[in-house]
Amino acid sequence: MMTRLVVAALLLPAAAPALAADKVKVRKKEAAAADAGPGDAGVDPESSRARRQHKKAAVFLELGFTFTPIAGVRGEYFLDANNLVTASYLSGSADVLFFRYDKTLVDVKFKHFFTNTFYLDAGLGLETFKVTYDVAVAGSTGLARNYKSVSGTARNVGAEVHIGNQWQWSGFSLGCDWVGYFAALSKSFSAPAGTGLDASDKADRESDVKGNLNAGSAHAVRLYVGWAF
Repeated sequence: MMTRLVVAALLLPAAAPALAADKVKVRKKEAAAADAGPGDAGVDPESSRARRQHKKAAVFLELGFTFTPIAGVRGEYFLDANNLVTASYLSGSADVLFFRYDKTLVDVKFKHFFTNTFYLDAGLGLETFKVTYDVAVAGSTGLARNYKSVSGTARNVGAEVHIGNQWQWSGFSLGCDWVGYFAALSKSFSAPAGTGLDASDKADRESDVKGNLNAGSAHAVRLYVGWAF
């Protein structure tokens, strides 16, 4: 009996740190549970959802493809851990066979998380294309045909929807709209009348521009990285 008491006395100091560590872990879990909002019972305190719980806003740098390679900034406002309002301002340019353009996209969307990181967002966007294209000069023909540069503006107001994943750490945040679509609801195109231009060629060029730019477009891999606070 005396031998057992001596062994226990010798082992107790070694076991004390492990018992203290277990108590700290329990206290941390209890604190996380106390801070959790409604419906968060059982949520892993180390998950992205738990880390979003007390965030108010976030800012990001963003790049991706919205018919055009595009880059800009994104901001998010947290309604709660699973619901956010997000807004982006993006710009890009492209040079195709028959016209060149600079594009801006401004959008505002509502985002809902269905799981720890997976979400769907939907909202409205405004696309603006500043377009430059070449039109044949009236009276010029064949190999000697001359062209004049003309500028115009195409605009689309449309509905956007995306699916993606977003991961949250203490402050650092990384997300990606994997795939989405912009459906043009309202379209417009304006260009100067121009003088000394071949009317038929001008109409053909503008038809090409409107057919490509005043239309819906797929979005892919809109990657954004930033900080939530």
